[in-house]
Amino acid sequence: GSPQCCIMPTPNAGIDDSICSHTYSLNATASSTNGTWTLLNGAGTSTFSNATSPNSTVDVSVDGTYSFLWTEDNGPACTSSDTVVIQFANQPSANAGTNDQTCSHNYTLAGTASYGIGTWSYTGPGTASFGDINSATSSVTVDMDGSYTFTWTEDNGLGCTDNASVNIDFAEMP
Repeated sequence: GSPQCCIMPTPNAGIDDSICSHTYSLNATASSTNGTWTLLNGAGTSTFSNATSPNSTVDVSVDGTYSFLWTEDNGPACTSSDTVVIQFANQPSANAGTNDQTCSHNYTLAGTASYGIGTWSYTGPGTASFGDINSATSSVTVDMDGSYTFTWTEDNGLGCTDNASVNIDFAEMP
């Protein structure tokens, strides 16, 4: 018999990327009609919406760096693959608490931490000092009456940030 010849596929899995989510839309350029995504390695597990689609979405179980292999097969001894590396990180969801008022110059903020490191900042008529500027429930002391806006900003260290603000009115009892 005559040897079988094939056209060797030239798959392109897409460019390496990072995302503030656990879901990513893969973007391979297919050179063949028979392609398949597989998880090469990663911090957790992955699930593909359609492992045979070059534009499948993939969901991962935990933050981290994952390598996905796009393999194209044009028949016996005619397989080629390409790898794409995606870094996944949870998007922080900042919560600074609810607006409030107090008859004191001392207040305990009521934020809720989500992902990453949170930091308080403020604007107001006077100076504010925090018991723990990185605690969502930090105490705060102001030096004069008035309305202050406290902003809780969270950063997961991987380029994903979010912030939320709360207004607190301070009026010391006479």
